[in-house]
Amino acid sequence: MNYPYTGQPLDALMAAQTSAALVLGATVWARRIRPWPAAALFLTAIALVTILPVEPDFLRGLGTTLGPDHVKHALKLAAAVASVAALVTRQRRLVLVAVLGQAALWPITDYIQDCDWDLAAAHLAFFGLLIGLFRHSETVSPAASTAPYELHGDFWLDDAILGAIATLAATLVCWLVLQWRTNSGDEWANTYQAALFARLHAYGAVPHCSEALRSFYVFQYMGRSFSQYTPGWPYFMAPFLLFHMAWLAGPASFGLLAAGVARLARRGAAGVAKDQSVPPAAHVRAAGWFAAGAIILSSTALINGASRYPHIFVAAMFAWALEALCVVATPPLPVRAQRQWGGVLGACLALMVATRPPDGAVLGFGLFLYFVYALFRRRIGLQAVALTAAVATLIGAVTLVVLRLQLGVWFKTAYSIVDLIYPWAKVSWSLPKPNEFRWGIPLAAGAYCWWPCAPAVGLAGIALLQGRARRLGFVFFVGTIALLSMYTLLELGRGYDFGYGPRYELALIVPMAVGTGVVLAKLWTLAVRRESSAGSALSAGGPIAVALAAAGLGVVRLAPLVYPHTYADVHEHNRLHDAIDHTAPHHAVIMAGPGVILTDPMDLTENLPLDLYPNQDVIIAIDRGPDESRCVQEKYRGWTFYRTIPGDPVRLVRQ
Repeated sequence: MNYPYTGQPLDALMAAQTSAALVLGATVWARRIRPWPAAALFLTAIALVTILPVEPDFLRGLGTTLGPDHVKHALKLAAAVASVAALVTRQRRLVLVAVLGQAALWPITDYIQDCDWDLAAAHLAFFGLLIGLFRHSETVSPAASTAPYELHGDFWLDDAILGAIATLAATLVCWLVLQWRTNSGDEWANTYQAALFARLHAYGAVPHCSEALRSFYVFQYMGRSFSQYTPGWPYFMAPFLLFHMAWLAGPASFGLLAAGVARLARRGAAGVAKDQSVPPAAHVRAAGWFAAGAIILSSTALINGASRYPHIFVAAMFAWALEALCVVATPPLPVRAQRQWGGVLGACLALMVATRPPDGAVLGFGLFLYFVYALFRRRIGLQAVALTAAVATLIGAVTLVVLRLQLGVWFKTAYSIVDLIYPWAKVSWSLPKPNEFRWGIPLAAGAYCWWPCAPAVGLAGIALLQGRARRLGFVFFVGTIALLSMYTLLELGRGYDFGYGPRYELALIVPMAVGTGVVLAKLWTLAVRRESSAGSALSAGGPIAVALAAAGLGVVRLAPLVYPHTYADVHEHNRLHDAIDHTAPHHAVIMAGPGVILTDPMDLTENLPLDLYPNQDVIIAIDRGPDESRCVQEKYRGWTFYRTIPGDPVRLVRQ
């Protein structure tokens, strides 16, 4: 599936942006930004950038002549309106951020070309940050202000329920949208490696007739067959392969992500400054449910969670690593808990790096900085440090041994031989052209792919964090900047993308979901507490009603724009498998000719390692000419052979 990931990108963008704008508007209403002109100006700025993607066509339809820089001028006007709103509040920090932000946005808006949708999404996100930074006096409760987060409990039952719901939701998408299948050579390469691990092998043998049986990202090197991708995600997949349930690995990782995000959102909602009262347990619990709900309802997160791509697993490991770090850095912690959570921290960090080394390194940088800070402040016990190091070292050592067995050398991954196998895939780095930044920073595509995890609402929630919860914001900020910088400078994937949405940046749904959970929990608490200071029922319950209605409406509007597009793409990729299911051959070899698939024919050969799984009912081979076909026929003498006739549906004809 290619960018923009839907056949109607403008409709999808407007669905997401309108919903995000309504949630921000509800936040302005609930937070009672004062004086009232400031609130009016913030709402005006939000409205301006929300309508900008469709406003030029509307004005042209009325006969208005617009200049080529009309959208840029309108964006600058909206930024100026937001800055005036900040000035009216007379809050120094808010004014400083608004002025500095506008000073940065104006030249950026001039420099970036052909990305007006992304610029509009960037401005809306900036306005969300300003709204979150607005502060007003709250009830002071000095005696309660020092109460720790743990007073609210760990909510393990909530985590289990949310994880189960997320797993079930991803399983349904795997069934109804992805049809239990893969949609790329990337997914199959991870499946192949997991099948090797399930049989306790680091690599398989190169099969006879290797060119006819070769899979795109399963490398045949020095007499060994193994995945291009590093072992972290296949480690997790291996038990599911062992029990013939490879499809369940993705949904299970999605359940882990939902539970991890819920814990982080509760931690964020429970944070308080010294002069603030501790939020009630119901407020903390609500943040977890809203954050996990944002993940579960996000179409792209859900589709990736149903797939065999590793990006949801990376996001889950990031979320749980941060949660574990926060736990071990909250003294006093019993020795047993230090060991348990230190082990979780070490495992998550090691698996994150072992799954996608660049992603793990950049996301782990913020975790490392806070770990060093907390260690320096003597907040982390020696038992936690020891278990973190021990578990990370163990997983790292196993990974190094696996890679050594595959490649024959130490401290290299299969990425080091990619250009030997595919010379076009050489990794290069450069600064993008002014019209290429959308590939590394997918604000517009992310807005509709990730909703209800949105940059605008997420930033508002991160800005709302108080007290020790701000450490979440620090780790999120460092990790986000590092991840976006890396993928902005990386040339591979610039100008094209194959996958379910902007998956390279998918780990960013963690801070977005946490921020969304914090925002919605604030609105929810206002509605349920109904204290005398809360005013009328409308002012108390109106904001959360608007926010939830907007979120739900966005999900409903986006569903028919995303899921059918994905379903059609998966169907196109799997026409041969549909034919196999329809014909139901046994002990058969399918000779796939040209035209069966729109991508490379090597995406068809989804065979488990033939030396370790010799009793596969069907083996798929590529028609590489008379010599390779003869080789396959001799190797599988006595099997039934079928040839393919391209079309929709593909037909199998017995030879």
